[in-house]
Amino acid sequence: MKSRFLVFVAMLLGLSACSGLKTSSDYDQDFDFTRLNGWNWKHAEQPQTGNKLIDSDLQDRRIRSSISTVLKEKSMTTVNASPDFLVSYEVSLETRQRTSTMSVGIGVGRWGSSGGVSVGGSAPVASTSTPYQVGTLLIDVLNPANGDLLWRGSGQATLDDGATPEEQNANMLEAVRKIMENFPPASSSKAGS
Repeated sequence: MKSRFLVFVAMLLGLSACSGLKTSSDYDQDFDFTRLNGWNWKHAEQPQTGNKLIDSDLQDRRIRSSISTVLKEKSMTTVNASPDFLVSYEVSLETRQRTSTMSVGIGVGRWGSSGGVSVGGSAPVASTSTPYQVGTLLIDVLNPANGDLLWRGSGQATLDDGATPEEQNANMLEAVRKIMENFPPASSSKAGS
């Protein structure tokens, strides 16, 4: 089970190149994002959830490294004193069910030289339910003065086992790039706040 989480980001995030990663973002429209440059982590160490599938030092390092890289690509720097914003993240896993139904069909027909008639029908005979896991990564940007949420990006995808650590690193980076694609928001030219 733990290996499922270790490939969580490979799935969640490896699918960023495909259409499998669903992303969204939201932000405070009254905040001036143009003034953001220096940042730091909200938590020096990721808070534990009590879920061993989520509480992974390997994934924590992978996610933090990817977020740091993406922010650096956006010309933002890590600062220890007086950051302009704080960053935190949260991971969740949800088990869902995929249902498949098998049907049996029968038909009767007659075809002649001048046309034909056929009658058919089907009826479901069995349904199977297969569990699968969906992983979600939330990335938050917070105001260091009061802890208010300024921006949130999320990515969600179905888990896929089998990625190597190298693939997971690359997949995580691409997923974080996609999640943070709209940070900072383009329409953030308001002054004050």
